[in-house]
Amino acid sequence: PNVEVFDLGINNTTNTIWAATYGRGMWSSPTHKSTVGIANTIPLATDVITIAPNPNYGSFEISTQHAMLKGNQANVRILNMAGVTVWNNNISISNNGNSSIKADLPRGTYIVEVIKDNTVFAKSKMVVF
Repeated sequence: PNVEVFDLGINNTTNTIWAATYGRGMWSSPTHKSTVGIANTIPLATDVITIAPNPNYGSFEISTQHAMLKGNQANVRILNMAGVTVWNNNISISNNGNSSIKADLPRGTYIVEVIKDNTVFAKSKMVVF
């Protein structure tokens, strides 16, 4: 039924959740062991890129030893912790695997992604203070 639920209770002994309404009675349903959330499809790949200094003031250097990235163009995308892209730019990675970036970002924690040929090669956490 489509009614407002005013009280929820969980019986851990029977693994049942109970919902109480005014005038419609009580309803029960079995609880599930699995959790609901967003799975990390690409883990933070700290072994592919290094961000230094970290923490920083918005200027940092990305270093890599990955052969597919060295001496090539790549896209760097910086996301805030809500998953919103706050900085996105194409960069040139030198033959020695370094690229300097200046991003005017407010203080916070960010995820830096390095993308080449529509493939995310690395993700790393970065702190701006």
